[in-house]
Amino acid sequence: MRPEHSALLLVLACCACSRQGDPGSSHAERAAVEHEVSVWRDRYDPVWQYAHTHCAGSASLGASVSGDLGRRIRQVLHTSTANACDRWNDAPETTSVAINDASATLIVHTADARPASALQFSLTNAGGNWTVQKVAASRAGTLHAIYDASQAATDEGRIEPAYSQWTPHGAAPWAITHVITYGQSLSQGFFNQPVLSTHQRYASLRFAGGVRVQDAVQKIGAPRSYENFVPLTETRFDAEAETPTSGTLDMAMQLIAQENLQDPAQLPYRFLGSAPGEGAMDIDELSKSGQFYPRIVRDITEAKRLADAEGKSYGVGAMTWTQGESDDAIDTPIPDYVTKLRRLRSDVDHDAKAITGQTADVELIAYQLATHKSFSQPFPHIALALLQASHEDPHIHIAAPMYLFRYVDGRHTDNRSSQWLGAYYGLVLKRVLIDHETWTPLEPMSWRRDGDTATLRFKVPAPPLQWDTTQVAGNTNYGFALRLPSGQMLPIRSVSITGPDQVQIVADGAIPAGTEVEYAFEGEGLAGSRFGPRGNLRDSQGDAIQFDNGRELKRMDNWCVIFHAQL
Repeated sequence: MRPEHSALLLVLACCACSRQGDPGSSHAERAAVEHEVSVWRDRYDPVWQYAHTHCAGSASLGASVSGDLGRRIRQVLHTSTANACDRWNDAPETTSVAINDASATLIVHTADARPASALQFSLTNAGGNWTVQKVAASRAGTLHAIYDASQAATDEGRIEPAYSQWTPHGAAPWAITHVITYGQSLSQGFFNQPVLSTHQRYASLRFAGGVRVQDAVQKIGAPRSYENFVPLTETRFDAEAETPTSGTLDMAMQLIAQENLQDPAQLPYRFLGSAPGEGAMDIDELSKSGQFYPRIVRDITEAKRLADAEGKSYGVGAMTWTQGESDDAIDTPIPDYVTKLRRLRSDVDHDAKAITGQTADVELIAYQLATHKSFSQPFPHIALALLQASHEDPHIHIAAPMYLFRYVDGRHTDNRSSQWLGAYYGLVLKRVLIDHETWTPLEPMSWRRDGDTATLRFKVPAPPLQWDTTQVAGNTNYGFALRLPSGQMLPIRSVSITGPDQVQIVADGAIPAGTEVEYAFEGEGLAGSRFGPRGNLRDSQGDAIQFDNGRELKRMDNWCVIFHAQL
């Protein structure tokens, strides 16, 4: 558990306590102190501002506790379906006030998912008027000054970087934060018609020429295509339509609103999305030495120019990676693909830093393809290469295996799946870029054999484990198989979930040393949630988080990655 979460739990445990004040202070004095603190928060506290604007009657100091303590704890720890106002109401604040003649201290115990357990306000009284002089945020038991009225001439008294670290939106370091959608045809929205994201709900941006600005460059030239930023919508060009870009940024913004009690329209930054990839390309053709990499450099360069013209800071936060099918087709070896992918991320990181001056690393968020049978490959080597790359490089993250989505031709998803895949990218983007968390998908941590039984323990982001044969059609043994050292398959008698993070496989006979567990390698058909290689193991994150695409709510469960492990 993260230290700030421990602090939050301690605060929540005390939420039922009554407010404590100085018995010698008058009610009028206390009210005046609380009013001045409210005035300060109206100006400097974005969570407070959100509650006042959107949660009528629920943002008063010392709001009474309601609901079950366990439910409040789950909400603070991002495991509730509650919306932002529910989270505010069910995890309220408590205050204590001490007044001593012309000075006062007011402490607000916060439980609103920001990385601080308390705010301490120091006020002075001159001529009957109370004024906030200093504010400090307590994190992990240590006070950090975030405001000093004596420094009001410098950034209105805010003390950086402590203030931005305290505010929920402070983790995004630039006013315009660029997220690049890169890869081959699935990154470009091939066959994903019609366009679904026809209006912008969260103030995200794209270039004037479109999300695939290179399409417009062909028609109207680069100057007009990069003329300015406009609200992000998806665009159609020939067979290309809905890319994952809008889903990515919509999901990230949705989580910012729900988990951080932020109004996206009031945030001090915007996401910028662009999709400079190209269909049917292998990783070499998309790498720095290839034909299409200059599109990335051009997008970054033009975005930097436009941001500078607006007087706004700019940086590249992440690149999503939707590629691998072409390397499946040409049988690129796993070690080669891992090396090339790590080099590509490093090249983008290096060029982004050179162009923008940023020091923050560029994250790479990838899917895990599940189309190897479409390319007559018996072994999902590129899927395993992507997983291996995420183990070797802390800046590469797996968002979702592709077997949970609907395919239209064994190689391309439909438009709804493209948008939903983007939402999985957006969830990981929120965790690594905004929350600064370490992301790990649903994957095995350890495995052992004992006679005829193999036991696997999993890293489960949102326990417990579940079998799901509704979203993904049931596969033989839920997608698990045992391959003997000889290459022959060992029949399985049963597969069962035996704990919140544990799966047990019982074979039809003793399991020899060197036997490999395989998951989602096989399945009748080519690809997708109904046919093809797939598995039925997921966690329960969808109970807490659903992607609102404007038409329906889509569960955001973590599905087990495609893997193999030697027993």
